[in-house]
Parts: sequence; C-alpha cells; structure tokens
Amino acid sequence: MRSKKERFHKLSFVFVLLAFIWLVVWGCAPTTKVTQAQMDAQSREAARQDSIKLDYELKKNWSLGYENYKNKEYTRVVPYFWKVVELDKYKAFLSVYNLLGRTYFELGKPDSAQAVYEYGLKENPDNVFLNRSLGHIYASRYMDDKAIASYEIVVQLEPGKESDLIALGTLYRKTENLEKAIGVYKQLCDMKPENLEYRTTLNGLYSQTGDEDAVVEGLLEIIEKDPTNKQALWDLTNFYRNQREWPNAIVYLNKILVVTPDDLSARKELAGMYKTNEQFNKAISEYSTILKSHPNDAAILTEQADSYKELGNLTKARSIARKALRAERGYGQANIVIAQCYELSVDNCQLKAGRSGANYYDKLAYEMAAAEYAQALRDNRIAERARALKDALAPVLPTTGDKFLHKNKKLSDPAASCYHWMVK
Repeated sequence: MRSKKERFHKLSFVFVLLAFIWLVVWGCAPTTKVTQAQMDAQSREAARQDSIKLDYELKKNWSLGYENYKNKEYTRVVPYFWKVVELDKYKAFLSVYNLLGRTYFELGKPDSAQAVYEYGLKENPDNVFLNRSLGHIYASRYMDDKAIASYEIVVQLEPGKESDLIALGTLYRKTENLEKAIGVYKQLCDMKPENLEYRTTLNGLYSQTGDEDAVVEGLLEIIEKDPTNKQALWDLTNFYRNQREWPNAIVYLNKILVVTPDDLSARKELAGMYKTNEQFNKAISEYSTILKSHPNDAAILTEQADSYKELGNLTKARSIARKALRAERGYGQANIVIAQCYELSVDNCQLKAGRSGANYYDKLAYEMAAAEYAQALRDNRIAERARALKDALAPVLPTTGDKFLHKNKKLSDPAASCYHWMVK
C-alpha cells in the first residue's frame, strides 16, 4: 500500500516539475521584435483613424451649420461654423468666413461680422468677398482710409466691376483725393460712355482741380450725346459768362430756351446778357416775352425801360418805368431810370441847341431828375446809389437867385420845346 502511495507521489512530483520547467522555458522565451516599418505603419494607421474622425467632425459641423444657414436659423449657425474654423486645418472651407460674417449681419452684430472678415483675411487675403465686405463696413463707419485700402485690393483682384469702382471713386472724392478720383471716373466713363452722370461727376472733379479745358471738353461731349442736357448747357453758359465770353454764353442760353421755353431764369439771364452787350433791341424783345406771363413784374418793366433809355427812346422809357411804379409802389430803380431819362434829355437838348453850359430850362430839367432821385431814396435797396446821383446834380440845380430872375419860366414854355415831353 505504501509503495503505491510513494509511487503516486513520485509521479505527481515529476508532473509538477515538468510543468514548472515548461512554464519557465516558455515564459522566459524572448518576444518577437517589432520592426521600424511596423511601427511606422502603426503610426500611419493611427493618424489615418484620427484624420477620418477629424474629417467626419469637420463635415458634420459644416453640414449642420450650412443647413441652419439655409433655413435662416442664424443663432444656431454660429457655434457650428466656429467649430469649422477650429477644425479646418487644411483650409478646405474658407467660405465659412463669408457665411459666418453674413450670419452676424443677420443677427444685427456688425462688430462681430467685421471681426470675422478681418480674421478670414488673415487666412485668405485674396478673398474678394471679404475685402469688399470690409470695405463696405469701414465706409459705413467713416473709416475712410481702411475702406479705401480694402476697395483698392478688390479692384485689383476683380477689375472692371462698376459697383466697386463707384464705391472707391466716392471714397476718393470724400477724402479729396482728386487725382485718384479722376482716374476712377475716367475708367467708368470708358466703361459706360452712355452714362452721362459719370461724365458730369468727372467734370466736377476737373473743375475742382482748375482744369477748365477738361471741363469744357467734358461738357461739350455731354451735349454732343444729349443736346437737351440742361445741366450741361447751364454749366457751359456759366463758364462762358464767368469768362465774360458773352457770345458763347448767349448761344448756350438760347439752347436752354429751345429745350425749356418757359424757363424764366434763363430768359432773364439772356435778356440781361443782351443788355450787357448793348444789344438793346434783343433785350427788349426778351423782356417783352417775360412780361406776357408776368405783366406786373416791376423789375422786368424797369429793365425794359432802361433798355429803351439806352436806345434814346426816352418817352417810351419813362412810360414803362411809370408802369413799373404802378406795379410796385416805391420801386426806386424805376425812379432812377426816369431821372436818368431827364438827364439824358438835357444832354440832347444842349447838343441840339449847340450850347455847352446849362441854361435855366436845363436846370429845371435837372431839378425834375433830382426829384425822382429823392423819390428813389425811400427804397432802401438802392437808397445809397440814389443819394450819390442826387448829390451829383447839386451844382447844376437852379439856385434861389436863378428862380428869382426866371420866376415866370417853365418847361412848358415855347422856348423850352425840347423839354415838352417831360411835362406831359
């Protein structure tokens, strides 16, 4: 019995020993060595998995942001698009700045929109939309220098776009950068020669620089394309008037009246120019045209009377001047015209009689002129001039002694026939 147990124990010990040896041998056996290529492959795989995950997150946020943007759920757009900005390491979604900026505008947050556009330009400096949008924002905030810089980039990146050139040209004009503004509007005129507004603006810029030849050339170009352009016709009229080139000014005033025959200011201006150039009959004709629609205009009546006076028709001149006084009591300029008619009558009568000095009848005529000047003194608009004219007559007025010596003489006397028209 004992021998069996001993044998069993010995066999058990052998098995245990063999098992221990097996564990020791295999447990201490060297592990298989991993190569560098295997390690690189493992790294690439890990990176690929990370990239897949990142790409998934990026596209997911872009998709969610854009879907909300299309649906005008602007408050929900912002976090998704900012996540796109954060995750987009390879700049595959640069349009996110455009959409995010627009989103902030829709939310009434222009400050945030500006910040987005400025940030986006750091990543994509040649983006036309971002530069244009910033230009608009800067201009609206009176940041003119920054706005100009933005629009200058825009017109370089996308030349020939009308709205951008207008924006830039307007900014140049606002900052009085006339030469650059001229360059922009020249380009606009070349692009749209039929747009006379651009040509008009360009003329205004030339005028500011004092380039009168360019101004006239531009105005003539406008009138050639649009003969009825009243503003250009007036501009040319004013230019020639300022240069005292009356014939040319008269030509363009007549063109204005062809376009608008009822233009009262043009008609008055034309009559005045004829009068200035001693074309009194033409002046009278123009005043007559005005008086058809404004028969009681004291100023026009007086100007017409003055024109008749210059032609030597003193009777007609006084008659019309008196009509002016009936139309407007106390209109002193009409009294002045009458007084000057009387003074001219003295000159005429002396010339006709062949005398150089003033006789008593001449002095009586001068006295009538002085009385008219005295009436004109009541009109404050011309009182100073009336006083000067009246005072100038003082030396030729009849004295007390003259009146004593000639107390029975009057301008209605047969001997004073030259003056009879004055007392009628």
